[in-house]
Formats: sequence, structure tokens, C-alpha cells
Amino acid sequence: MNIPDQFVERPIANLTGGFGNAVEAWLETIGLSFDPFSALEASSDSHLSSYFIGHEAFNVAWGNWNSIIFAPGGGGKTALRAHVIQSFWVGQETNRPFPISYLPPYTKWGHTKPSLEEHILSISQSGSEYLLLALVHRPHWYFRLSEAEKQIVKNALVWNLPGPILSYLKPCRESGSLDPLREKFPPVSLPPDPPEVNVLYDFIDALTEKIPLSENLAHTKDGIYYWMCC
Repeated sequence: MNIPDQFVERPIANLTGGFGNAVEAWLETIGLSFDPFSALEASSDSHLSSYFIGHEAFNVAWGNWNSIIFAPGGGGKTALRAHVIQSFWVGQETNRPFPISYLPPYTKWGHTKPSLEEHILSISQSGSEYLLLALVHRPHWYFRLSEAEKQIVKNALVWNLPGPILSYLKPCRESGSLDPLREKFPPVSLPPDPPEVNVLYDFIDALTEKIPLSENLAHTKDGIYYWMCC
């Protein structure tokens, strides 16, 4: 009688050498290349996108309409949000969308009753960060723009990023990697396939060349509405 491979008892790996080595050996024994149980929160699981399966709730959330999703703790809200965000990064050459993940910064505000202007400012700042995240992963979108359009992008970033634009890009330029920027975002929000190093250098140099405004002029009311309108 032939027994399927999945039911054949495998030899137990050598578990000596500490708990961490024991876990790695056990994972290898059962055929896993990483520990899927290490992240306690879905938002911190860098492998979350590989677990996605079809779900009717996605069809409710994905569309040209407003959706509000309710679920108890552990009900999959974060996973669904991550699925929606990752879906934005697929097939973007059609209309080049990018997601804005906005969580009200109550700790920064110091209160729980923000004004409309406080919300708009925080949404604008989050939007500018995700715009930068999208552009550094897809520099060719920026290079395709006319000079006037490039100026609009620069203005939106300079006026609305929470910090100086160079504070985001200089560490990437120095390290030759997007890791310093990617670390500022939840793993589930990150686009796939970062660009080659030489393309990254070209983009950073082009974006930071002749910055038209003083970094100190950012965060004004006019800047907020400039971003929201453009």
C-alpha cells in the first residue's frame, strides 16, 4: 500500500542549541520557511499578503463607494484593510492609484475631539507620506510628468509632509536602499518590487533638485488645501 507523502513520519531535526534554534528546526521539519505565528498583530505581519483568500467582504469594500466594516476583535478587519491596500499596488499602470491609510493621531492631538481642520491636516500629511511611498517605488511615474506636473508634486510634498522631505530621502540615498523609508510604514502597506539602486538615486536627485519652497513654509492652511485640491 502506498502512503501519501504528507502522512509519512519525518525524522525529528536536532533541537539542541537553544529555544530559537529549536523553533527554526521545527519549522524546517514541517516545511515552513518562516514562522507564521511570530506576529501577534496582523498589521505587523510582513507575510500577511501571502495568506489572503477570497472573501465576500472584499467585494463590499472594493468599489467606488463608501464602506464601513464592522467586526469583533480578531475578526479580520486589519487583514481586510491590508488586502485592499495591497490590491491598489496591482495593475497600477491603468490609473496609478495609491492608498491612504489614515488612523486619527489622538496621542499627538492630546484629546479625543478633533476639529475638521485637525482631521484635514492629518489626512493631508498621511496622504503626502503615501504619495512619497508610491513614487519612490514607481519613479517612472514621476519621470513621465511634465515640468509643471513635477512642480505640483514637489509642492504637495514640501507643503504637507510632517517633516522635511530630505529627512525621508537622505537616509535612503546614503544607504542605497528604501529600507529607512519603508520602516516608517506598517509592513502590510508596503508596495512590492522596489526599484534598482541607480533608479532610486536618479529619482531622489530629481525630486530634491531645486526645491522651490523653504521647508519652513510647510504645514500652512493654504498648503493643506493646495494638497487636497490638487
